[in-house]
Amino acid sequence: MLDVEVMSGPSGVHMETDAESYTVTGPGDGDETNLGIYVIVLDQMRGVHLATARLWPHLADLGRLTEFLDEVQPGRIILFMTFGGLEASLADPVHERLSQLGSACAPFLGPGMSWSWAFVKDGKTLAEVLTVPTSATGGPQVHLHTLRPLHPKEEYCVLWPKTSVWEKRRSFCKEFEGYGDLCRCEAPNSLRFEPPEVSSYSPIKDDTPKDRRHAAPNLLEL
Repeated sequence: MLDVEVMSGPSGVHMETDAESYTVTGPGDGDETNLGIYVIVLDQMRGVHLATARLWPHLADLGRLTEFLDEVQPGRIILFMTFGGLEASLADPVHERLSQLGSACAPFLGPGMSWSWAFVKDGKTLAEVLTVPTSATGGPQVHLHTLRPLHPKEEYCVLWPKTSVWEKRRSFCKEFEGYGDLCRCEAPNSLRFEPPEVSSYSPIKDDTPKDRRHAAPNLLEL
């Protein structure tokens, strides 16, 4: 059983599981570089985070947030945390995508609100909390707590070939997230480059005067 606790709001964000914790606290004077929406992806079999926490600052293009979520593999546990409250409502395409993923609060997110959300990609929402601002400092701190059974440990993408190349990819994809079809169990990217066949071609005629053909240096010698 995975025990997940999340706190987020004006003073910082904190995530803690049975295996690890992650904390970001208040910015310095005039420093807002660590304010925004934090996203953490957890492995559903071990409960550990995959790669580093992603931060989308307030003024960032949140359209890239939906692109990132689309790259995450199904079954992963995803945590959202806001630090400092939102500065504006989410754009329609963003809150529509979050709603499709199961968020009940996404359509109502607005300036100054504190928000935390834990859900399973292509699964269900585990918990979600939203607070509205009660003062100029933003909404009250959000405290979210949820329990999630861990999946039995199993071979990653059992349908992939049992070759050394695919075993290396399997090991990589178990540890990292956000690489889209590289790690997709169904129809993964083969990474093969197959240029189109050329049925016929014509020699290229070099009209450069003979005395100038060697004037330019060979790029391989630079």
